[in-house]
Amino acid sequence: MNTHDISRGLNDKSAYLTAREAAAYLNVSINTLRRWNREKHGPQPGQIAGRMYYRVTDLDAYIAEQFTHTH
Repeated sequence: MNTHDISRGLNDKSAYLTAREAAAYLNVSINTLRRWNREKHGPQPGQIAGRMYYRVTDLDAYIAEQFTHTH
């Protein structure tokens, strides 16, 4: 990944969600998301300029890992 790709990703606001947005995206409470973070369970956040964010791609991967077929 080159510098251009990194800066383009950082400028794509839809690629990163705040903890509150990520919790809503996963349909869990913010407290559940914080607990998962403490316990190193579920999607892990990263930091940009000292603020915590979740990548949408990580959230989607977590959902896919948790998905089970019923038949």
